[in-house]
Parts: sequence; structure tokens; C-alpha cells
Amino acid sequence: MYLKEFSELIQKFHEIEKASSENFDEESDDAKNSIKVAE
Repeated sequence: MYLKEFSELIQKFHEIEKASSENFDEESDDAKNSIKVAE
């Protein structure tokens, strides 16, 4: 149950990240780097 909900949240997050990177190409790399650090 929890794993399914978690994967759905991850999927939504990636969709938001894609939309953001399309609007902010210059910031997308920094955002990805900070996300990797957070993980």
C-alpha cells in the first residue's frame, strides 16, 4: 500500500520537475543537483 502511494508521489514529482525545467532551463540543473544531494 505505502509503496504504491509513494511511487505515485514520485511520478507526480517528476511531472512537476519536467514542467519546471521547461520553464526554467537554467535552474533545472541546479534543482536536479540539490535533489540528488537531498537523497
